[in-house]
Amino acid sequence: MAARPLAIVPRDGAAPADALLHPVTLLALGLLVLNDHVLKVNYPGAITGKVSDLAGLAFFPILLVSGWEIILAVTGRWRGPGTRALGIAIGGTAVAFALVKTVPVAAAAFAWSLGVAQWVLTFPARFLDGGSMPPVVPTLVVVDPTDLLALLALAIPAWIGVERARAERR
Repeated sequence: MAARPLAIVPRDGAAPADALLHPVTLLALGLLVLNDHVLKVNYPGAITGKVSDLAGLAFFPILLVSGWEIILAVTGRWRGPGTRALGIAIGGTAVAFALVKTVPVAAAAFAWSLGVAQWVLTFPARFLDGGSMPPVVPTLVVVDPTDLLALLALAIPAWIGVERARAERR
């Protein structure tokens, strides 16, 4: 008996994680990368810090929802885009961001988490290059309650996700 192929991508309508390809999502990701790797290095300051917050908040919930949709698709439970996972992703992102921006212990934990992630990502290149592995270094995370204004950027993934779910229902 032949195995049935796994149908991850539907023939019509939305595909799992396709919100990552939305032009506004790609713009937010591009702005985040450009800002964090070029602008912050050459023009450090309050503006580049705020740009990172805005772009990251516009992008991160879409990344979370997309990961969830891929898991659902691989397990055969994908039924199209919805707003429940989107709401959870946006709410979780808002809470985590608020904690990092207002609670020093949360900011330190986040800084070390990002430091570990960067270390892990550089490991293959350094290993193949024969270079020594540097120690894990926490990233710079600034506790600044005024950054909470950036939470308004969560309207962007909400808009993308709701429009995507509406289009699927039509």
